[in-house]
Amino acid sequence: MKTCFAAFLFLGLVSSAMPALGASSLILSDQPGWNGFAIQTKVQAGFHRAGDALGPSRTSTDVDNDFVNPFSVSPGDFIVTSASVSGVPLDAGAFKDAAEGFVSFQYNVGSSTALDSFSFFFNTKTSATAAQIDFGGGLENVDAFAQIDITLTIFGPVTGAILTLPSLPTLTASAPTTESMLALMNGPIIGFMLPGDPALDFPVDLTGIQFFEYHFSYTVTTPFGADPITSYNITGGGAGVVPEPGVSLFAGLSGLVLLRRRRC
Repeated sequence: MKTCFAAFLFLGLVSSAMPALGASSLILSDQPGWNGFAIQTKVQAGFHRAGDALGPSRTSTDVDNDFVNPFSVSPGDFIVTSASVSGVPLDAGAFKDAAEGFVSFQYNVGSSTALDSFSFFFNTKTSATAAQIDFGGGLENVDAFAQIDITLTIFGPVTGAILTLPSLPTLTASAPTTESMLALMNGPIIGFMLPGDPALDFPVDLTGIQFFEYHFSYTVTTPFGADPITSYNITGGGAGVVPEPGVSLFAGLSGLVLLRRRRC
């Protein structure tokens, strides 16, 4: 049995009252200079030389970018970005051998009484039962892989906002397939989340030159001779402006690393 630690680092936060604003929806905040969101979904899938992730590969990538201007959306709008990869060719292999991935991110714009919410879904198909590619020296056995990336960027200035990051599921693929899942937070608050971690709430206060970035990444590799499929649906994210004056729960923390223990 091993013990894992998840760390969250809070930098430079100071005690301050959160002003009342006209909307619970963060994306519809009427704060002067509010610059909205950028959302990116990305899929990369393909095959690389068996047992050599850094060696020659045949890959395909799809990326979808969406900058959300808060002046162009209305309460109740749905903002959807998606990316997909399929049909990466092999030189030899079984009919079912494939390296595919799909991801969809949905952001629901809130209102004066409802917070924003977001969720994402992704699945991968990585089969390499008899997969082979000629990289220039004859047919070689290859592993199938897929990587899913989602990046949500919040641009300042924004004051008095709360962001909820969704809980992460435990990983389900069995050996010999390997998979990893990680969510990173970058900005005034720095931290990470691992598979099985619960949802996380924290304040987001940004000046006009600051931003906050949430980056989610999932990678799966199926070695030559194997063939599972994986699928995950992650829900429960949210964002909003605190409607009543209050004091940040994290006010006064500066350079403090918080560790919590869990079993994994």
